[in-house]
Amino acid sequence: MTPEEFDAFAIWAPALRPPRDWDGVTPYLLRVGWVHLRGQELRAYQISDGTRILNIEDVTKVSQAVRD
Repeated sequence: MTPEEFDAFAIWAPALRPPRDWDGVTPYLLRVGWVHLRGQELRAYQISDGTRILNIEDVTKVSQAVRD
């Protein structure tokens, strides 16, 4: 999934500031958001390097609910 496709499903909170001791290189948590899937809310995270991820615990809960 491309970042644009991911962002089409995500609701993002405002961007966070870099840590005070940030070295300008190391990726940091940029945004927290949510993705709605099958009536469930999954936590999403955007890292400053452009990476977007979903909370694995939330993904597991949704996949178990689908199986049941």
